[in-house]
Amino acid sequence: MQQTLSLKDHINHLRQRSNAAIKADDFESLLNEARALLKSAFQTADEEEARNLFRELRDRAEAAASATRLGIETTALSQHDQILRRVQHEQMRLNAGSFNDMKLAVSGLYDALCDLGEGEDPLVRGDILNALESAAGKHAQLRREVREMLASPDHSRYADVQALLKRIEQSPLDVASTPLAPISDGRSAVDNSQRHANARRLFYAGDYYEAADVLTEIIRLSPDDQEAKDRLAQIEDNIRRGIVPDSRVPFEARVAFGRAQSLERAGRFEEARESYRSALMEARQGGPLLQNWQPAVEAMLRIDNSIIARETRDEADALMQSDRWREAMEKYETVLKLLPDDSHAADRLHLLHKLQEQSDAARTRLKMMSGNLVETSQSVVAVMRTIRELRPKMPESQQLADLEAEIHAESQTLKDRLLERGQQLLSQARYLSNLPECRRLTNEAVLILEQAREMASGESEVLDLAQGARTELTRLEQVERNLEEARRLIDLNTASARQQARDVLRGLREYDQDTTYLQLLTALRRQYLNEAGSSLRQGQLDAADDGLMTAKEDLFRVLNGSDEIEQIESKVTSARRGPWLRALGWTVGIVLVVSLAFVGFNRFGGMALLAPTATLAPTATLVPTQTATPIPTFTATAVPTPTPTPTRTLTPTPLMTPTPAPLYGAVREDFWARILPNGGAAWAYQLKVSDPVQVLETFKDSDGRIWHKILLVRGDSTLIGWALASSINVLPTPSK
Repeated sequence: MQQTLSLKDHINHLRQRSNAAIKADDFESLLNEARALLKSAFQTADEEEARNLFRELRDRAEAAASATRLGIETTALSQHDQILRRVQHEQMRLNAGSFNDMKLAVSGLYDALCDLGEGEDPLVRGDILNALESAAGKHAQLRREVREMLASPDHSRYADVQALLKRIEQSPLDVASTPLAPISDGRSAVDNSQRHANARRLFYAGDYYEAADVLTEIIRLSPDDQEAKDRLAQIEDNIRRGIVPDSRVPFEARVAFGRAQSLERAGRFEEARESYRSALMEARQGGPLLQNWQPAVEAMLRIDNSIIARETRDEADALMQSDRWREAMEKYETVLKLLPDDSHAADRLHLLHKLQEQSDAARTRLKMMSGNLVETSQSVVAVMRTIRELRPKMPESQQLADLEAEIHAESQTLKDRLLERGQQLLSQARYLSNLPECRRLTNEAVLILEQAREMASGESEVLDLAQGARTELTRLEQVERNLEEARRLIDLNTASARQQARDVLRGLREYDQDTTYLQLLTALRRQYLNEAGSSLRQGQLDAADDGLMTAKEDLFRVLNGSDEIEQIESKVTSARRGPWLRALGWTVGIVLVVSLAFVGFNRFGGMALLAPTATLAPTATLVPTQTATPIPTFTATAVPTPTPTPTRTLTPTPLMTPTPAPLYGAVREDFWARILPNGGAAWAYQLKVSDPVQVLETFKDSDGRIWHKILLVRGDSTLIGWALASSINVLPTPSK
C-alpha cells in the first residue's frame, strides 16, 4: 500500500510520525528517512516541502540533544511530551526571522504556557517565558501582544510572570524593528561624526545591539543620514543570517568547527555533520546572535548535499556499469547540481555524453553515407578513442563491448575505402603538371591516408603509404618554394640572378605546363631578349648573339615562338654582313677600272701614249673582314614522358583492358582529354580537330560508356589522356 503513496503523502506521513518524537535517538531514523525523501524530491514540485521537513527535523533533533545535555529527562516527562514538542517547534519558528513566524510563535508559546500550569515542569515553563521575553524584545507589536497576554488574571498572579513583565518594561527593543521617532523638539541636527565612529567600532566588534542604539540616535537627530540607515540595515541582515565576528564565537564552537572541516575534507561526512552540529550548539551558548551561526548552518546544509550527492553518485556508477547510460547521466547531472566541483561525476558525465553523441553521429554517417570519407572516418576514430577511455572504467559493460566490436568492423570497411581513394588521388596527381592542382590532390590524399592510418592499428602497409604521401607533399611544397625563389631571382634582373633562375627552372621542367612556371619562364626569356636588343643597339654583336642563343635554348622550347627573336637575329646578321659587302664593292670597282683601262689601250693602240700619263689613284687595300661565327642549330630532342611509379592497391581487380594491337585515329572535334576514364576527372590537355592520336587502351565504365586511352605527340612532348570513343575516329593506319 505504501508503494502507491505519492511523494507528498510520504512527506505528510513522516511529519505526522515526527510529531511524537522527543528523544534525540528518535530523530536519528527520522532524519535518515527525511534525507531519502529529499533526495527523491530533488527538482520536483515537492522539493521545498521536503527540504523544510528535513530542516525542521534537524533543528528538533538538535534541540532534543541540547535538552539531554542540560539534564532534562525526557523519558520522565511523558505526560508533557506534547507540550515539549510544541515548545521546541515554536522556539525554532521564533528564530526563523520573519515577523509572521514570530507572531505565530508567540501565540503558540502562550497556548503552551496555558496548558502547562505553574507547578508542572519548571524547566519547560522557564523555556516558554524566556522565549516570550525574547519575542518581546524583537518588535514593538510583539511586545504589546506579550504584555497583553501575560497581564490576564490567569497569569498575572504568578511571580515568574510578574518578573518577566517587569523585565520587558525595562529592556530595550530590538533596534532592527524599533520605530524611529522623528525629531520633534525643533533642534537642528548635530555633528554625528563621533557617533558614526563609535557605531563602526561596535559593529566590527560584533556588538550589534549597542551599535544599533547609536545608529538609532543618529537617525533621530538626522533623519536623512543614509550611512546610518545602511549600517542599521546591515546589522539587521547580520542578525537574521547569524553573521558575527569570530571573536564573538565561543572557543569550544571554533574548535568543533575546525574539526568538522577536517572531517569534511576527508570525506567523512556523517562525522563532519555531527561536529558541525556540536559547533552550532556550542555557539548558541554565546548569546542570541549565535542562535543561527551562519558558518555552521551553511556547513550542515552543504554536508547534507554532500551526503545526498554521494549516494546519488553511487547510484549513477551502478547504472553506468549496468549499461543504463541515460539514467546514469541524469544522476550525474543531479550530483553536479548539488556539488558543482565533483570531479568524479563531471568526468563520468563528460565521457558518457561524448560516447553517446559520437556513436550516434558515427552510426548516422555510416548508415546514410553522409559527408565525405574524412568526416566519416573522423567520427569513427573519435568513438574509438572514447571507447578506449571508458573501457578501464567499465570493464564489464556488454553494451560498450558490443559498440566497440560494431565500430571496429565498420572501421575496417572504411579503412579500405580510404586506402582506395588515397591511391586514386596520388595516381591522378602524378599525371598533372599543374602544380596547385597536383598539390591539392596530394594534400587530400595525405588527409585521407592519415585517417586510414588512425584505423589501421599499426599496419605497415598503411603506414608506408601514408608516409609516402607525406613525403610527396613535402616535395611539392619544396617545388613551390623553388618557384618563389626563381621569381625573386628574376625580379633582381642581373646576369648572375638570371643564370641562377635558369638553373632553378631547369630543375622543374616536369612542371612546364604549370601556369606559374610558364609565366616565370616567359619573364626570364624576355630579360634575355631585352639584353640582346640592348647589345645590338650598342653594336655589341657577340653579346647580342649570346642573348639570342640563351633565349633559343632547349629550356625555352616549351614557350610559343617569338617574332622578336627573328627580328633581332635578322638585325644581327645584317650588321655582320655590312663591312664585308663594302669591301667587296671596293674590290669589284677597282677590277672594273683596271679592266676598262686595259681594254682601251688595246683598242686605241699607242694613242694613249701620246696623251699625258694619267696619275692613278692609290689602290685601296682590302681590310680583312671578321668572319661571322655561325649560330649553332639545336636539334630538338623529345622529352621522355615520366613513367608513373606503380602503386599498390588493396583490390587488384584490373580496370583497364589492353588492346591487342595498336590503333590510330583522328580527333573529330575540339575537346579536353581527361586524366582518368571518368567524366568528373581533371583535364589533362586540349585536342584540336584532326589531331593524330594513337589508341593505347580501351575501357568500359559502369554506365556502359567506352573510353580510349590516347597518346598525342605535340612537338617534343608526349601527352597521354582519356577520351570518349565518340570523340575519336579510329583508323587502321596512322593518320596523315
